[in-house]
Amino acid sequence: MRKVVIANIDSDRIIDGQELADPLLHTLPFFANRMLWLAEKGDIVILPYEPPESLIESVCTTKGMSPSDISLIFPRDGSIQPLTYSSLTSQWVVDQLPEVLAPRELVSLLPYIFNASVPDFALFHNIRFAEEENDFLSQGGHDLFNCKSAFRQLCAKSAISIAKGAVCSSKQQAILHAKRLLDQHDSIMLKQDINASGDGNIVVTRTHSQVFDGAAAHQSVSSIEDTSRVVADIWDTLFEGKNRYVVIEVFHQVKHSVYAEFSVCPSTLRVDLLNYGIQRINPSWTGFDIPGFENQNELATFLSLATRYVELVKENGFRGILDIDAIITDSSEVFLSECNGRLGGCTHLHQLAETQLGKGYIGNYHLSTSMEKLIKDIGPLLHNLESSPLQFNPTSKTGVIITSYCKSEYGKFEYMVIGRSKAEANMLERQFLDLVSTVEHLTNSTDALC
Repeated sequence: MRKVVIANIDSDRIIDGQELADPLLHTLPFFANRMLWLAEKGDIVILPYEPPESLIESVCTTKGMSPSDISLIFPRDGSIQPLTYSSLTSQWVVDQLPEVLAPRELVSLLPYIFNASVPDFALFHNIRFAEEENDFLSQGGHDLFNCKSAFRQLCAKSAISIAKGAVCSSKQQAILHAKRLLDQHDSIMLKQDINASGDGNIVVTRTHSQVFDGAAAHQSVSSIEDTSRVVADIWDTLFEGKNRYVVIEVFHQVKHSVYAEFSVCPSTLRVDLLNYGIQRINPSWTGFDIPGFENQNELATFLSLATRYVELVKENGFRGILDIDAIITDSSEVFLSECNGRLGGCTHLHQLAETQLGKGYIGNYHLSTSMEKLIKDIGPLLHNLESSPLQFNPTSKTGVIITSYCKSEYGKFEYMVIGRSKAEANMLERQFLDLVSTVEHLTNSTDALC
């Protein structure tokens, strides 16, 4: 059965009728293009923007396909269109979809998030999809498990370890809980109910620290009066549109931010652990070290808590792929921090790793990924990597793969380094970053001469 892959990275609930502004709008294709790795022969991929031909070629070559083996649907006028219901039912999709999909052909839908817009998209275009028989998916149930408020409530129901805190629906509640928690702890974090990658996370602290991993910003307070004023101001920023709740919780100094990705099979209800690792944070998420864990007791505790939560959401109807995030404190306490009931930043990496390294790659290889570096022109880097021994070698199964980039002045790109050990992956990454610096220097020198 063919798949329709839908790169709805910024879904209706995230955008909530608002227009995305730079740089979010122009980095959207970067995140969406990672979903090209999920396509197999015959599949259809719907994207918010035209992907670079060089990336399509790289994805297909690495996966043993030809670019003609997959069908791409994207706006042909050069615009960036976040894949909300409005976009998915707009004229550019209406025009292109019949060219690649037969009437009433049965397909499987693989969106980034299976929200209510996805089955409605299928209904609008008269598409038969395998997931239609699953009430949870057909009702867009994934939205429920992408809320931090619902996450805390479900964890509390089953006594799953989370940071001390509260779900607030009013400014007065937020001030009350902020004062209570800051009376006992140095720092707290206010979180928007619906957001991603650390956006909408703001720390309020009584310390002079400048480092708060996982926070988009921080503010210091020195008195109760300060706390009331600062929290009130933050509330006005976070409580808007789709966000009708704000979570307040104790901020712990973090030794590691970690994640695990699971799959709940819609037909058998079997829960599978797909991959896990350490999140690279600086100060927001920039990549992964997979598996990355050195303390096996911490890993066992985390996976036990995460599995309990996945079993809980399965009982409440969840089907599909999801990932669980957690923090490990300096004292080795483990607190779950959120659930992303959707595909994650690791999904395409896992698919790529299984394709190139085989199932069970964790334990035999170390993967390091990053999207922290920016480069003005990706072309020279691709050319230099292609002629370098650093490029991924299918025989040795080590090296570097550029996993995503886009046509954008923001220059965002993502790479994955594969080594047979953490030490080898670290060495390859250092050599690759040296190559990036060399390419940047040569490109800048050439620009200066022009």
